[in-house]
Amino acid sequence: MDGESTQTRERWLLRGVEALRPVFAAHAITLPAVRVSTGWPGGKGTKRTTLAQCWGTASVSDGVAAIFISPVLAEPVAILAALAHELCHAADDCKSGHKRGFITLARAIGLVKPWTATQPNEDLKATLVEIAAELGEYNHGTITNVGRVTQTTRMLKVECVDCGCVLRMTAKWLTEAGVPTCGCGGGMSLA
Repeated sequence: MDGESTQTRERWLLRGVEALRPVFAAHAITLPAVRVSTGWPGGKGTKRTTLAQCWGTASVSDGVAAIFISPVLAEPVAILAALAHELCHAADDCKSGHKRGFITLARAIGLVKPWTATQPNEDLKATLVEIAAELGEYNHGTITNVGRVTQTTRMLKVECVDCGCVLRMTAKWLTEAGVPTCGCGGGMSLA
């Protein structure tokens, strides 16, 4: 196999960073060293809504910013747009969130609001299409079953009618043993 057909996602993403450097440099924005990988964004984001995330130098033990692109993304231009957004955070060392410093950088390279989920303007999108063509295939299978795990045990709330004490029990034990009596001596009921 040739090198292009065995290219990993991470290699593709690193090549994407290098291809985006001139876009930033054209606006006098210097990008720091970054690591970029495919993985679930962490922190306050959720798997379904956060498509990418940058962790600044203060969050990483060796001081190199870390960017994660969600595995739900597979379309190269969308990935590059998310990567450009996160590179704006890296250039700002995640100091501004989605406020003024970030907005200035994002606007300069051609991202448009909403600032928490930017999209490329027509000029940047054309550039991203060219970069995607140069990078070739993004060697990735989209993860599609990203939802809540089905809960197999459901704890039911049982509450004392006298003192308000709350317990949690499975339906099995409520059926087999019945509703318990509270430590205060009062009766409990399924809430």
